[in-house]
Amino acid sequence: MMGHLSDIELTYIERLELEFMQKGREISRAIGREEGILLGKRTFLLRLFAHRFGEVPADIVSRIDAIQDHNLLDPLVVQALTAQSITDLTFPEPVTDEND
Repeated sequence: MMGHLSDIELTYIERLELEFMQKGREISRAIGREEGILLGKRTFLLRLFAHRFGEVPADIVSRIDAIQDHNLLDPLVVQALTAQSITDLTFPEPVTDEND
């Protein structure tokens, strides 16, 4: 009969739904981890800047907050360890959306 699902088909669909929901949870956790890493590195970097150079200017805080890839923050840590002044730091170019 068309329109009716057999128990086997229903079980298969239920299993696919379960797998889909599990994948969704895994993706959500991965995104949460990435956001946590980014926030942690930003916080560490701003504390390092404050320790090394004193009060961090608002424009520097904004530039750090604008960085969306946590891997781009690592070179700034290395620079901050050796720079004489916060103005000696070289920030990555902001990433712009090509559709803008």
